[in-house]
Amino acid sequence: MEELTNLTADSGIDSEELVELDDAVFEEVPVQQRLFGPFNYTKDIVDAIVEMTQVIPLFNNFDPMQLRVIVSHMKIARLDAGECLFSEGEEGAEMGFIVSGRVKVFKMTQGGQHALLSTLSRGRSIGEMAVIDSFTRSATAIASEPTTMLTLKRKHFDQIVAVDALTGFAFMKALARVVCLHLRQTSNQYADSCETAGEATDYSNLMEKLESRSAQRAQLELMAAGRAA
Repeated sequence: MEELTNLTADSGIDSEELVELDDAVFEEVPVQQRLFGPFNYTKDIVDAIVEMTQVIPLFNNFDPMQLRVIVSHMKIARLDAGECLFSEGEEGAEMGFIVSGRVKVFKMTQGGQHALLSTLSRGRSIGEMAVIDSFTRSATAIASEPTTMLTLKRKHFDQIVAVDALTGFAFMKALARVVCLHLRQTSNQYADSCETAGEATDYSNLMEKLESRSAQRAQLELMAAGRAA
């Protein structure tokens, strides 16, 4: 994965402005000259990254100040077609947001084959758990075409929390909603695959009993409420 050293040809941003510095002292200087975040971004770079987030739904509900705190801790990366973002089993400490392009996600089967789980395009996020826990990657992600992403490391997420706890908490809630959505989608895909493979068991009788008990419970609650009145 190649870190982008310039944004676009017409962005007006010198590639040297994206060079990461080890340490920077924030001084009371005009906003146009200030450096932001751990990468010492200029205001122009932060503005450019903020514009990139407009295609990512997760960032829609953040106010401008919160968004600037978050993007000042992110990097821009570009992958060529066929380039691997991360591999199943390796340590993960970074997540990404797809600005353009497509990423295919594969899972190794017990038979040693790579099963395609999903194809992610513009606006989607990937590897969210890497900023939450320290477990190894559960799948392999490969760019299927030239792809531009915004990436965030776990250590930089921790810095967001340290700099602005409210923004960090809001960001964590947004990530949690995405993870929950992915879990629901995975559950649905698993149920569908079981049915297709003929492995689904008919639990109609059990479901009917559950519905009957729920109806009886509701009736008893209504009777109890009537007596109390």
